[in-house]
Amino acid sequence: MIDPATELAQRWGPILLSLSGLPSVFIKIYLNPTLTLTEVPIKRFYRYNFPLAPTFDPTTGREVAPAVEFGGMPEDVLFTLGLEAQKAWLTFPVEAIHDLDNIRLADLGPADLPAGVEAVYELENLLVEGHAREAVGAKPPRGLQLELVPVDFIETGARPNAQVQADTIVMSNLGYFQLKANPGPWRVGLRPGRPSKVYTFESVGREGWKSGSVAETGDGVLVSTLEGLTLYPRFGRNPGEEATDLLADVKENEDKAPGRWLGKVKGVFGLVSEREEGEVVASGPKQAEINIFTVASGLLYEVTRRCDVSEIIDRC
Repeated sequence: MIDPATELAQRWGPILLSLSGLPSVFIKIYLNPTLTLTEVPIKRFYRYNFPLAPTFDPTTGREVAPAVEFGGMPEDVLFTLGLEAQKAWLTFPVEAIHDLDNIRLADLGPADLPAGVEAVYELENLLVEGHAREAVGAKPPRGLQLELVPVDFIETGARPNAQVQADTIVMSNLGYFQLKANPGPWRVGLRPGRPSKVYTFESVGREGWKSGSVAETGDGVLVSTLEGLTLYPRFGRNPGEEATDLLADVKENEDKAPGRWLGKVKGVFGLVSEREEGEVVASGPKQAEINIFTVASGLLYEVTRRCDVSEIIDRC
């Protein structure tokens, strides 16, 4: 049963229509609308594309990319065009001449208005994400740097000259991390340098929270579906490194970093104490405030994936 005046119904409509085209499939839909409405139930223009099979151009024989089209849009309203994709998909517009975050059809010229605004999106990468923890205490190894390297499992094993596809930093919040990958075999490892000195890779965690050790299962993972991959790696500290803080460089460079932004960075990695969070410092005349916002959507990893935490401070 579906309420036709909901965004869920907008999504299920194309899905049910495609499934009804399969052999031996019979679908019966019962509409169950809400009897009383206090506000407009659908507040955005939405289309969902779920093709049953690929389509091809009869002239060229090339595959026709799935597309959605909006017609009869009001010209004086400010719109934002976005692609709703699976959580593990990293999609980006590859063809777009307009600002997709601020679309106002009335601003288009007479020649462009009939064609409207067009954008072509591309699936660039899949996410390999997870939650890392230490073997003792299950604490997040905050600041630990991980890397993802291509692997040829069949011929030579790990390729020594393979370049790092992506690297990232483990966050203090539940030990979360994310890496960008494409379908195929990969090797997850510690970034050379200080991370390898402090930690030992005990389990890649591809079989869940209680996955076997690296000696039993190896450190390779296989991205075989478009749903990405979730890992639960486990790390152990090397002898003599039980109290080492990988983010010590951040604390040491605190005096070099002017402004409030350092508190933002420290807060992300769990370095802000209760006293620092509530502390207000006022000196000199009041200056203009610049607020920096970060969203847990991978943007932070785009900034930090190719530099150490100390390098971020120096650059900012």
